[in-house]
Amino acid sequence: MGKLVQDAIKVKGKRAAVPQKEIMADYFGSSVPGASKTFFEVLTELEDYTKSEFAIKGKTLGVAITSPTSNAFNNCRGGWSEYIFAVYAWNELAAVNSANYNNGKPIYVYVKLPDNKSADSKWTATLDDKHSKVIKAFDRHAASDEEVYNSGHTSFLLNSSNPDVLILKYSREEYDKLAGTLPLDPLNPISDLSLDTQDNLGKIFKCLIKTVAPRRNLHCFLSLKDSLKPDRRLQFLHEGNNVKTILLYLINERNNCDAMLKYDILHNKYYAVSFSSVKPKDRESLDAAMVACLTSPSLPKTWAVDKLFECLSQTQVKEIFTEIIPR
Repeated sequence: MGKLVQDAIKVKGKRAAVPQKEIMADYFGSSVPGASKTFFEVLTELEDYTKSEFAIKGKTLGVAITSPTSNAFNNCRGGWSEYIFAVYAWNELAAVNSANYNNGKPIYVYVKLPDNKSADSKWTATLDDKHSKVIKAFDRHAASDEEVYNSGHTSFLLNSSNPDVLILKYSREEYDKLAGTLPLDPLNPISDLSLDTQDNLGKIFKCLIKTVAPRRNLHCFLSLKDSLKPDRRLQFLHEGNNVKTILLYLINERNNCDAMLKYDILHNKYYAVSFSSVKPKDRESLDAAMVACLTSPSLPKTWAVDKLFECLSQTQVKEIFTEIIPR
């Protein structure tokens, strides 16, 4: 019986919400998911463990707690998959970083992005002052802009939703200055998914605010989905377009931030990752051009999504990072 989970299960009547982080922390408090298992197998183990803990809690209270529904687990599966992916990905990068540190090559940092709820949680908050100033100058609000006010909107914004992951790269000198501020060391693998580890993965973002010059530090973005329903595919396209539109805006404003920014920064920057099987129709739907290409004939062929990866196991995580990270 897991005390962490038992304390986290809050019963109302005969129902209780699944304590998502505590389930994972209890089950993988001193280990990471086994490399021989698929994501589906690990998720099934977590669901079975949850049902078992609910039954134990019910006996303790003398109440027949309703077992979690499929919908309840659907909400958890996405979150669990993201942490499973994160630990596999972090450890792939740690192996690369250990070698790179001794050879003077870049150090890559896996950044789990928060939801975009405020200016401080936008991925663009990681940009240095010079680039951030340009981004902030775009936004308009009804309180101070007559055109926005008359439109019936409250704002006119450049940045919408965040992707799930940002991969940054720093020179050895930059890394040495940042290392002491990070709650996890990018040179060392993660050995568990305890609450501390989960929390520390979330804290990386705040530690890297205002440290990014796009041409030097921005490697790529990842968006993670546990299914490829049509609305999920549309979200991939939307986020890819939004990320690259922001980068294109910086290119167009390069005299105000970085005169060396070129169109090549738009390429190999946004990847979609599916934790379910990928079909030909899924790939075809993500062959769409970046929207800006439709109105800017001089723009090189640029796709909103650079590639869609199927990711069902640790082996496929390794394959993804072998492809997107230089060796």
